[in-house]
Amino acid sequence: MGLFGSPPPPPPAPEPELDMIPLVASLVVCYLLPIFLTWFATSRANAKQADTAAKAKGLTYVVIGASTGIGFELVKQLIARGSKVYATVRKPNKAVADLGATVIDGVDVTSDTACAALAKKLNGVKIDVLVCNAGSYDAGTLPKPVNPQALFASQKLDSVTSATMAKVFDINCVGPLRVIKALNAQVASPGGKVAIISTQMGSIDDNTSGGSYAYRASKAAANMVGKGVAMDLKKSGVSCASIAPGFVITEFGPGAEAMKKMGGKPVEPSVKGVVMALDELCLENTGTFIHANYGEGLKTSTW
Repeated sequence: MGLFGSPPPPPPAPEPELDMIPLVASLVVCYLLPIFLTWFATSRANAKQADTAAKAKGLTYVVIGASTGIGFELVKQLIARGSKVYATVRKPNKAVADLGATVIDGVDVTSDTACAALAKKLNGVKIDVLVCNAGSYDAGTLPKPVNPQALFASQKLDSVTSATMAKVFDINCVGPLRVIKALNAQVASPGGKVAIISTQMGSIDDNTSGGSYAYRASKAAANMVGKGVAMDLKKSGVSCASIAPGFVITEFGPGAEAMKKMGGKPVEPSVKGVVMALDELCLENTGTFIHANYGEGLKTSTW
């Protein structure tokens, strides 16, 4: 009995037992699972890259247009992976030779004779990957050094000339076709690869600003050449694609300083993306237009 005969208060209710299973499950799902999936995906990607790099040591690349910029950096990265690289230039280039490449000079992609001579110099060489990188914005129609404003002004609707159109087409569109025709018989079949280094400026869908008539049109035409080659060589087990490296800081066009001011990206990660695109190229994605995306994962470019 309690005070004054009242009944004692009931004992306090026991604390409910904490069910740890849902708590632990929530912790795993919300925190640990994403960490594990990220680690797993990264590990698989690293393993794939290591496997690809190991296989690349046994491959032979031919890089057309390797004296500067994207071509030079491409040779550099391929050599670093242990690949055999033949690099073509128009004039003797010690810097390219110092990278460890076999340099072939005198290669002008506007010359049928020069391309035929290249095939003879590569006689007996089985080409695993052929990269057509040589290109130009103005085909040397403007005096050097090129003023960026004058460069772009020269290809506006009211100023572009038929002579500029023809010269730029000869380098950017007919040039890759000449090279591919000349070396086609030496590309590994099956399993060989052909790539044309293009540009997003060659995309018809992506043209929202006009101008640059010779450069845009020649690169759009080069993309069509790449598509045609992909269809023609598929039966031989050879794949082909156009690759856009992105807006890259090189001496191409208006020059590195101007490209940097316009928001260009460094050449090293851009070419890393190009190498990734070359590695991924196969019969399943032949005939496509690939954006190298600065080494941050390949994307599909719009035609």
